[in-house]
Amino acid sequence: MLEIHPAKDRTPYLHIAEKSGISPDSLKIVEAYDKDAVTGFGAYYYEGDSVILLDADAQGDKYLYDGIIRTMLFLASIDGIDKAELRLEDMTSARELGFVQNNSYSIGSIDDFMNSCKNCGKSR
Repeated sequence: MLEIHPAKDRTPYLHIAEKSGISPDSLKIVEAYDKDAVTGFGAYYYEGDSVILLDADAQGDKYLYDGIIRTMLFLASIDGIDKAELRLEDMTSARELGFVQNNSYSIGSIDDFMNSCKNCGKSR
């Protein structure tokens, strides 16, 4: 069964913090698991009142990539963050999945974005 949740060990991902010029303590990671194997991850951090999405890897699975991005947005929303900025390595997938709209790499309201999903509820 697929699960996406915060990583227990962020050590394998600390190079992302270094590359991005942020404190390793600021880096947040989610990992996707299927049958106890890590199948993807997402890296993000909070900057002021925004969540900054840094990286996501789903090993080519577009639907998993979508789930990882949405998990990062959801966790930020739970923490009271309602704005997002995308600085992802793979902006092509983010664009194809509708996270980038009108060439804007920011989401003004995570809550509005998540509630206005056109594909939610449709069979994939």
